[in-house]
Amino acid sequence: MNRDKEAMQQFEWSVRALAQAPAVQRDLFPDFVEVADELALDFEERYRRLPTDIVHFTPDQAQRVNALDSALAAMSGPAHEELWTMEALDEAPEWDHIRQLARELIQAMGWSNSPPPSDRGAIYV
Repeated sequence: MNRDKEAMQQFEWSVRALAQAPAVQRDLFPDFVEVADELALDFEERYRRLPTDIVHFTPDQAQRVNALDSALAAMSGPAHEELWTMEALDEAPEWDHIRQLARELIQAMGWSNSPPPSDRGAIYV
């Protein structure tokens, strides 16, 4: 697989992970990681690595990518640290909103909404 396709596949998998139910999200990662953090970090890393000279989103797709990115950014920082726990991942409306935005992006992209593979080459912090 060429680098550009691999980058797009990794990005797709990060979005698909964000769209899953909390129990599925937990199963995608090893027990020692903070799942909420990893979901957001994985998305950010994969989004930033997309080759902008190759990847072209439609206006609708770009709007949905930006909405998801902005929603995650709005949850970041010390003022929102309560959103980055396992309980918040399960119960916080902010995470429900993230899941909905991810599902909308998946639909706009024409991707499968099934969980991504758990062995997708992630590096954990």
